[in-house]
Amino acid sequence: MVVADTDEGPAVASEAHVLFDAALPAVGNINAELKRLGFPVRIRYGDGRLADHSGFLPAMLRHQQSGCEIDVHGGPDAVSDIEAPETGKPFSHRVSLRWASDKDEAIVGLCVAAALARLTQGMVLDEGSGKWQGAGKAIDHARQYIEAAGARCGPAEPGTRPADIKRYLKGLLAEREDLVLVGRHLLIRPVRHILRGALFDRTGERTRFRIWPYLQPLYGCPVSTGCLEPIHGSLWDVTASHFMPLLQDALLHDVFADVGSITTLEGLSSRLESNREKVSACVVALLLAGRPQTASTIIDGLEARDAIWAHWLAEERQLLDRDVKAVCAEFREREERTVQALKIASIWEPSPFPAELPEHLRESVAEPQFQAGTWPATPDGLLAPLPDQPGELKFSREYIFRRGFPLLLKPMTIAAGQRAYRAHERLIAAQRLHDGMLLLSIVDPQRAHQSWIDQTSPGADPIGYHSRFLLYGIERLAEVSLHRRSLSEEPLSISSIDIRSRDRRREIWRCNFRHDQAVATVFDARGASLGGITSDLPPDLLAALVLDHPVPGAPNDILRRTRRLLDGMGYGELDLDLPLEGS
Repeated sequence: MVVADTDEGPAVASEAHVLFDAALPAVGNINAELKRLGFPVRIRYGDGRLADHSGFLPAMLRHQQSGCEIDVHGGPDAVSDIEAPETGKPFSHRVSLRWASDKDEAIVGLCVAAALARLTQGMVLDEGSGKWQGAGKAIDHARQYIEAAGARCGPAEPGTRPADIKRYLKGLLAEREDLVLVGRHLLIRPVRHILRGALFDRTGERTRFRIWPYLQPLYGCPVSTGCLEPIHGSLWDVTASHFMPLLQDALLHDVFADVGSITTLEGLSSRLESNREKVSACVVALLLAGRPQTASTIIDGLEARDAIWAHWLAEERQLLDRDVKAVCAEFREREERTVQALKIASIWEPSPFPAELPEHLRESVAEPQFQAGTWPATPDGLLAPLPDQPGELKFSREYIFRRGFPLLLKPMTIAAGQRAYRAHERLIAAQRLHDGMLLLSIVDPQRAHQSWIDQTSPGADPIGYHSRFLLYGIERLAEVSLHRRSLSEEPLSISSIDIRSRDRRREIWRCNFRHDQAVATVFDARGASLGGITSDLPPDLLAALVLDHPVPGAPNDILRRTRRLLDGMGYGELDLDLPLEGS
């Protein structure tokens, strides 16, 4: 093996041989040594034995696929075809590593050779000079080559690894002593009973996160994503120009402004109470907060509505009947397990549960209130509010929801929006109608693949639509979905209408339409029945489903059709300013 400086960086031989008189190390041990040496290489051979392997050895280099050729020789023939070093001791194994002109494969080969020599006290052949070198010299050569190759290749591509997260948050963490990054969790410290922060979750894409506002009792499951929903869907592509400014803005306004305001277990229970799927967590939080009567009242109320809750909440009812000290001891053990699993002992302040303290001391074990303080400024033009003036129109390609209300992400000029609309590109159009209502149109054209277009008649429309429009009033939101498959003879038609509270948390009424079958199914949360009722569509309502234009081509026509369908399907008048029942 030889490394020599050239004008283009180090030149390297195409193979390396390692001789040693020891058992062949397991793949796990080699990877551990590679990590200890700081080499950016990991062998990807699972639990397989290198002794059984020949040919290409897969490996990861800086989380990218790579590898090199490997041959393992053992016994008397280990050094039969090479000149062994004169060390006065026998060699029982030879590992030969080879690579082509690919510099990444060279890094893999050099690093694995050096790690093997270190583990086995072996010798590495310098192919260029024909001399054998010890492990220390082989390690130096590998590091020299990695350094030069890194200078040529530039910085690593952005990704979603913990090291990437650390880099994205470096500036923020330098300014915020109250935040700490632990693996994929960005947490408020110190922690007593509630984990609050953000979780940078993996997706199936190498460059895309799923980001969760992380709100989780410390005694909960350590691998859970928490009690809340992820924010801003698929917008977290780290290669997108909006990624860093949106991340910094969203962490403040959509994550920490929310979870940072919850400082007690009682506050946690209040946040969970409206979510039927979180009733159990709500009851436990109230019990540990010293509010067993409130927890019992919640269970009683649910059981009075539906007897099935008595079965679903049987364990929680039994928990309320147990000795509170024993319950607290059990959940403290769970907290300790979570601390160990997440490796957050340095930020944990073990504290009694409020239920173990008199009322006047319970505030002492609350979590610290989050203060916005110093935070990176949001660049001008990143986010835009929806139009205020009647007739005003704004365009963008994406949007986010903040506290249930949309904001346009990187708004476009009117001219750019019109060009995108004519070109059948994804487009968000926000319009303030003359009656004061706000219309948000999400147009998502999808062009069929050319191979499908080639197989259909020349007149078939290759553009399909999966679009929505959201109509906002003071109290309520009407969401209308439109659908047409590409290359289909089906017309563009309304597929559903959904009436919700303006913050989208409460569903009031929904109707699913099947134009091809001329039927509709209504779900009305205002009545006693929660099931859907299906009925045939009369000709006039069936005709109202069909459009000859995509939104936002004719908002007044969409509005007229929506009113007709709501009235015909039993919802009543489209009054989005009507106060919600029970509010």
